[in-house]
Amino acid sequence: MKSTEKTQSTDGNLILRNRTALESLPKGLRVGGYLGLEGCTALKSLPEGLRVGRWLDLSGCPALFSGVEATALYVSSGDVLDPRFADARIRAKEWFVDDVRVPESLVRKAISGDEFRMLSAEQRRVAVSILGAKWLVDNCNPRIVDMDDHPLNGMRALLRASTWASVYCILACGDPSTGRVYYMEVPPETKTCQEADAYLNHGLDQKRQVGRT
Repeated sequence: MKSTEKTQSTDGNLILRNRTALESLPKGLRVGGYLGLEGCTALKSLPEGLRVGRWLDLSGCPALFSGVEATALYVSSGDVLDPRFADARIRAKEWFVDDVRVPESLVRKAISGDEFRMLSAEQRRVAVSILGAKWLVDNCNPRIVDMDDHPLNGMRALLRASTWASVYCILACGDPSTGRVYYMEVPPETKTCQEADAYLNHGLDQKRQVGRT
């Protein structure tokens, strides 16, 4: 379904949440207030010249990251992880991911270890969902707390990284068939590789299974 919106300019808010059949918006659309497009999954692009005066919510619309300009932009962590996001032309004064205000450096995946340590607990939770466990290993100076030799994965290591107010544990293990190394976050109180294995595999005995952990 094509857009049925006839108004190309409004001083107020325009809420179009979850209109899954909506395919387009008017060219040159101006919204003085809030534009809510959450869940409009059929939208493949935003109109040329779109301007939003206050907040723009694109949560769950990963195809829309092109030529966006807004005072505040709301997206989901899944949107940020979409490969198209990195090349998108987006400008916003404030960024919100999963309804948590975050610095633009996080959205651009250019945040430093020092910046990460200054984030709040909620911001760090969002950051880890975007950056992944390997980023923690590369940027937060983890120490090895346990190692073992797994019959399927070979040598494994349990790493613990501490920041200003949080502790992260990561199991690092390889895939002998591909040579790749995987990094998976586990609870911070984990003490051994086997405990991490049990957590990741819901307590199943991986010595008797085929899998990456």
